[in-house]
Amino acid sequence: MSTVAARLQFVLNELRLPTVKRLWATLADQSNKEGWMAERFLAAVMEHELAERDTRRLERHRIESQLLPGKLLSNFDFTAVPTVSKAHVTALTEGDGWIEQGANLLLFGPPGVGKSHLVCAIGNGLIDRGYRVYFTRTSDLVQRLQVARREMRLSAEIARLDRFDLLILDDLSYVRRDQAETSVLFELITERYERKSLALTANQPFSGWDQVFPDAAMTLAAVDRLVHHSTIFELNVESYRRRVAARSGLLKTKFVGILDPNDPVTSTSVPGDRNDVGEDATPLGNVGGARGDTAVPLRSTEASPRKKEQTKATSKAKPLLHSNATN
Repeated sequence: MSTVAARLQFVLNELRLPTVKRLWATLADQSNKEGWMAERFLAAVMEHELAERDTRRLERHRIESQLLPGKLLSNFDFTAVPTVSKAHVTALTEGDGWIEQGANLLLFGPPGVGKSHLVCAIGNGLIDRGYRVYFTRTSDLVQRLQVARREMRLSAEIARLDRFDLLILDDLSYVRRDQAETSVLFELITERYERKSLALTANQPFSGWDQVFPDAAMTLAAVDRLVHHSTIFELNVESYRRRVAARSGLLKTKFVGILDPNDPVTSTSVPGDRNDVGEDATPLGNVGGARGDTAVPLRSTEASPRKKEQTKATSKAKPLLHSNATN
């Protein structure tokens, strides 16, 4: 290596131009053979540097985002969710002005219909276009903000989230005011209002959010800020996990036996469903845009027959035959 080449390696290290350092010798040989002008050689090496720098930046932002892996628009089944327009979602991934306006994105629907997949796909599309996105479960963020409040640094913690153009809060319905002082969540919503965008997924309509915030006034104020400048998607379809389970025969198990007529008969949960614990009991009510006028299909619960009035002291209840309905 010549003295000039050695000196160039040192300079490129100091300037933090790793791509130029790796490619300059190859491009210099090509330039000498083809008789490039100096400006063409310089433009070539710098374009390579810029392209790889963009690639590395996207990789850093995707890792930083903590988006669920593999959740892309290319593998989202829009045919299974006819209420969602693919063209509309694609426009959202372009930014389409809503990020700059600090507008919000709200996704409602029962468990397993693809809310998290869809919002992550939108997040990935935004990252490709240079925006910064952060995905978190709402309960995890509430705990993080609670710690910050106890340590007298809540404002600083919320300010740190400002570096993200879109903050995605998944599963808001699982936060309960009796489990956490969710007023910190209201403070986050207030601080980002009309400045930075929020995306939320929820199983419950707005009418059920009084279980999340400490009082009705705070619930109303939070909903008002979120709905103002927002896009709302309703994914009121059958759970993807249940459809897969039905096709594989997991829901065909039949139960035969004598049931106590006083006990309600409820459907069993799907094996492997994320929502096995507690979620099946969550009433969804109605979800309809900002007003809540479109019914969300609930998981059916068939009540057992009431015990008939005994006419004889020696009468006995007949055994009942019940089989789980397959989805």
